[in-house]
Amino acid sequence: MKRLACLVLPVIFAALSLDAAEPASIAVPRFTLWTLEQPGKVTVEEYETHTPGALTRYERQEVEVPEEVLKEIELPVLTDIFIRKLVGSGKFTVVERAKADVLLDEIERAEEGSLDRSAVAKKGGALGVGYVALGTLTYAARDVELKPVAYTRRTDRIERGEIRVDLRILEVPTGRIVASLPGQGRIERRIAEDTRGSRPMPGSFSVDLQEELAHDLMVRTADALYPFKVVSVKGGTAFADRGQIFRIRKGEVYEVIRRGDPITDPDTKEVIAFDEEVLDRVTVADVFQKACRVETGATASRIRPGDILRSVGTASP
Repeated sequence: MKRLACLVLPVIFAALSLDAAEPASIAVPRFTLWTLEQPGKVTVEEYETHTPGALTRYERQEVEVPEEVLKEIELPVLTDIFIRKLVGSGKFTVVERAKADVLLDEIERAEEGSLDRSAVAKKGGALGVGYVALGTLTYAARDVELKPVAYTRRTDRIERGEIRVDLRILEVPTGRIVASLPGQGRIERRIAEDTRGSRPMPGSFSVDLQEELAHDLMVRTADALYPFKVVSVKGGTAFADRGQIFRIRKGEVYEVIRRGDPITDPDTKEVIAFDEEVLDRVTVADVFQKACRVETGATASRIRPGDILRSVGTASP
């Protein structure tokens, strides 16, 4: 995990120094399935209750992961959901996926050493984008738990699913990887049933699972290029540049941070961190579609536009 942080942090720092006036332009070719790392089996608990209130007997058994869980994840659809999330965030302009797909073969050949990365940069430049985001499906799993409801003849079916995508962001002018982001989608549903028999995963389950993954990837991509920050301040009230689209919630608490001098790796001469000063703590008071209002509780605050917000949880009731 520490290694991952080292990959992501330089991107954040570079973005902060640019002060871009326009959304980042990005191309997102269709996601691919390069290596699937998933368990061959999952554990299912079988329950049996003879009469209401009686002792329940159960046994654990391993079953093969159904291939249907993969068939329901259509990679072009997952890619389009991610693109929709990026566009909806207001932080990015995204080229049409059909045009972005032409980059995929070029990038794969470049990674195999048969094509110089400058060619990738040239192709990306022709599309007018600054970044290319490459997604790889690395994990997909589903498990089912059948759980009897005490003092009834009803059995609840609990379905859990998880999918993961590794996202690499390439900088078009240089062709180098500037961020490697692990995205995860996970949901759980409880369904009342009268039978213990197996049934296929509902179509809406896989769709919602992909929605969760795409949202997580969108937030991580935004964090890498555009950290959550203050945009205006008046007394003890400030506005920040994320809202309902990023699932900001009323009552959440954030530290407000100002970054100072950069810290450089003596070996690579790369900026790996910044000296940070915590200015205040703020609580989200109102949430709008693309912004939120936060309050400091102080009439005079040192907070100013450009300061960064970092989550610390939710305020106590």
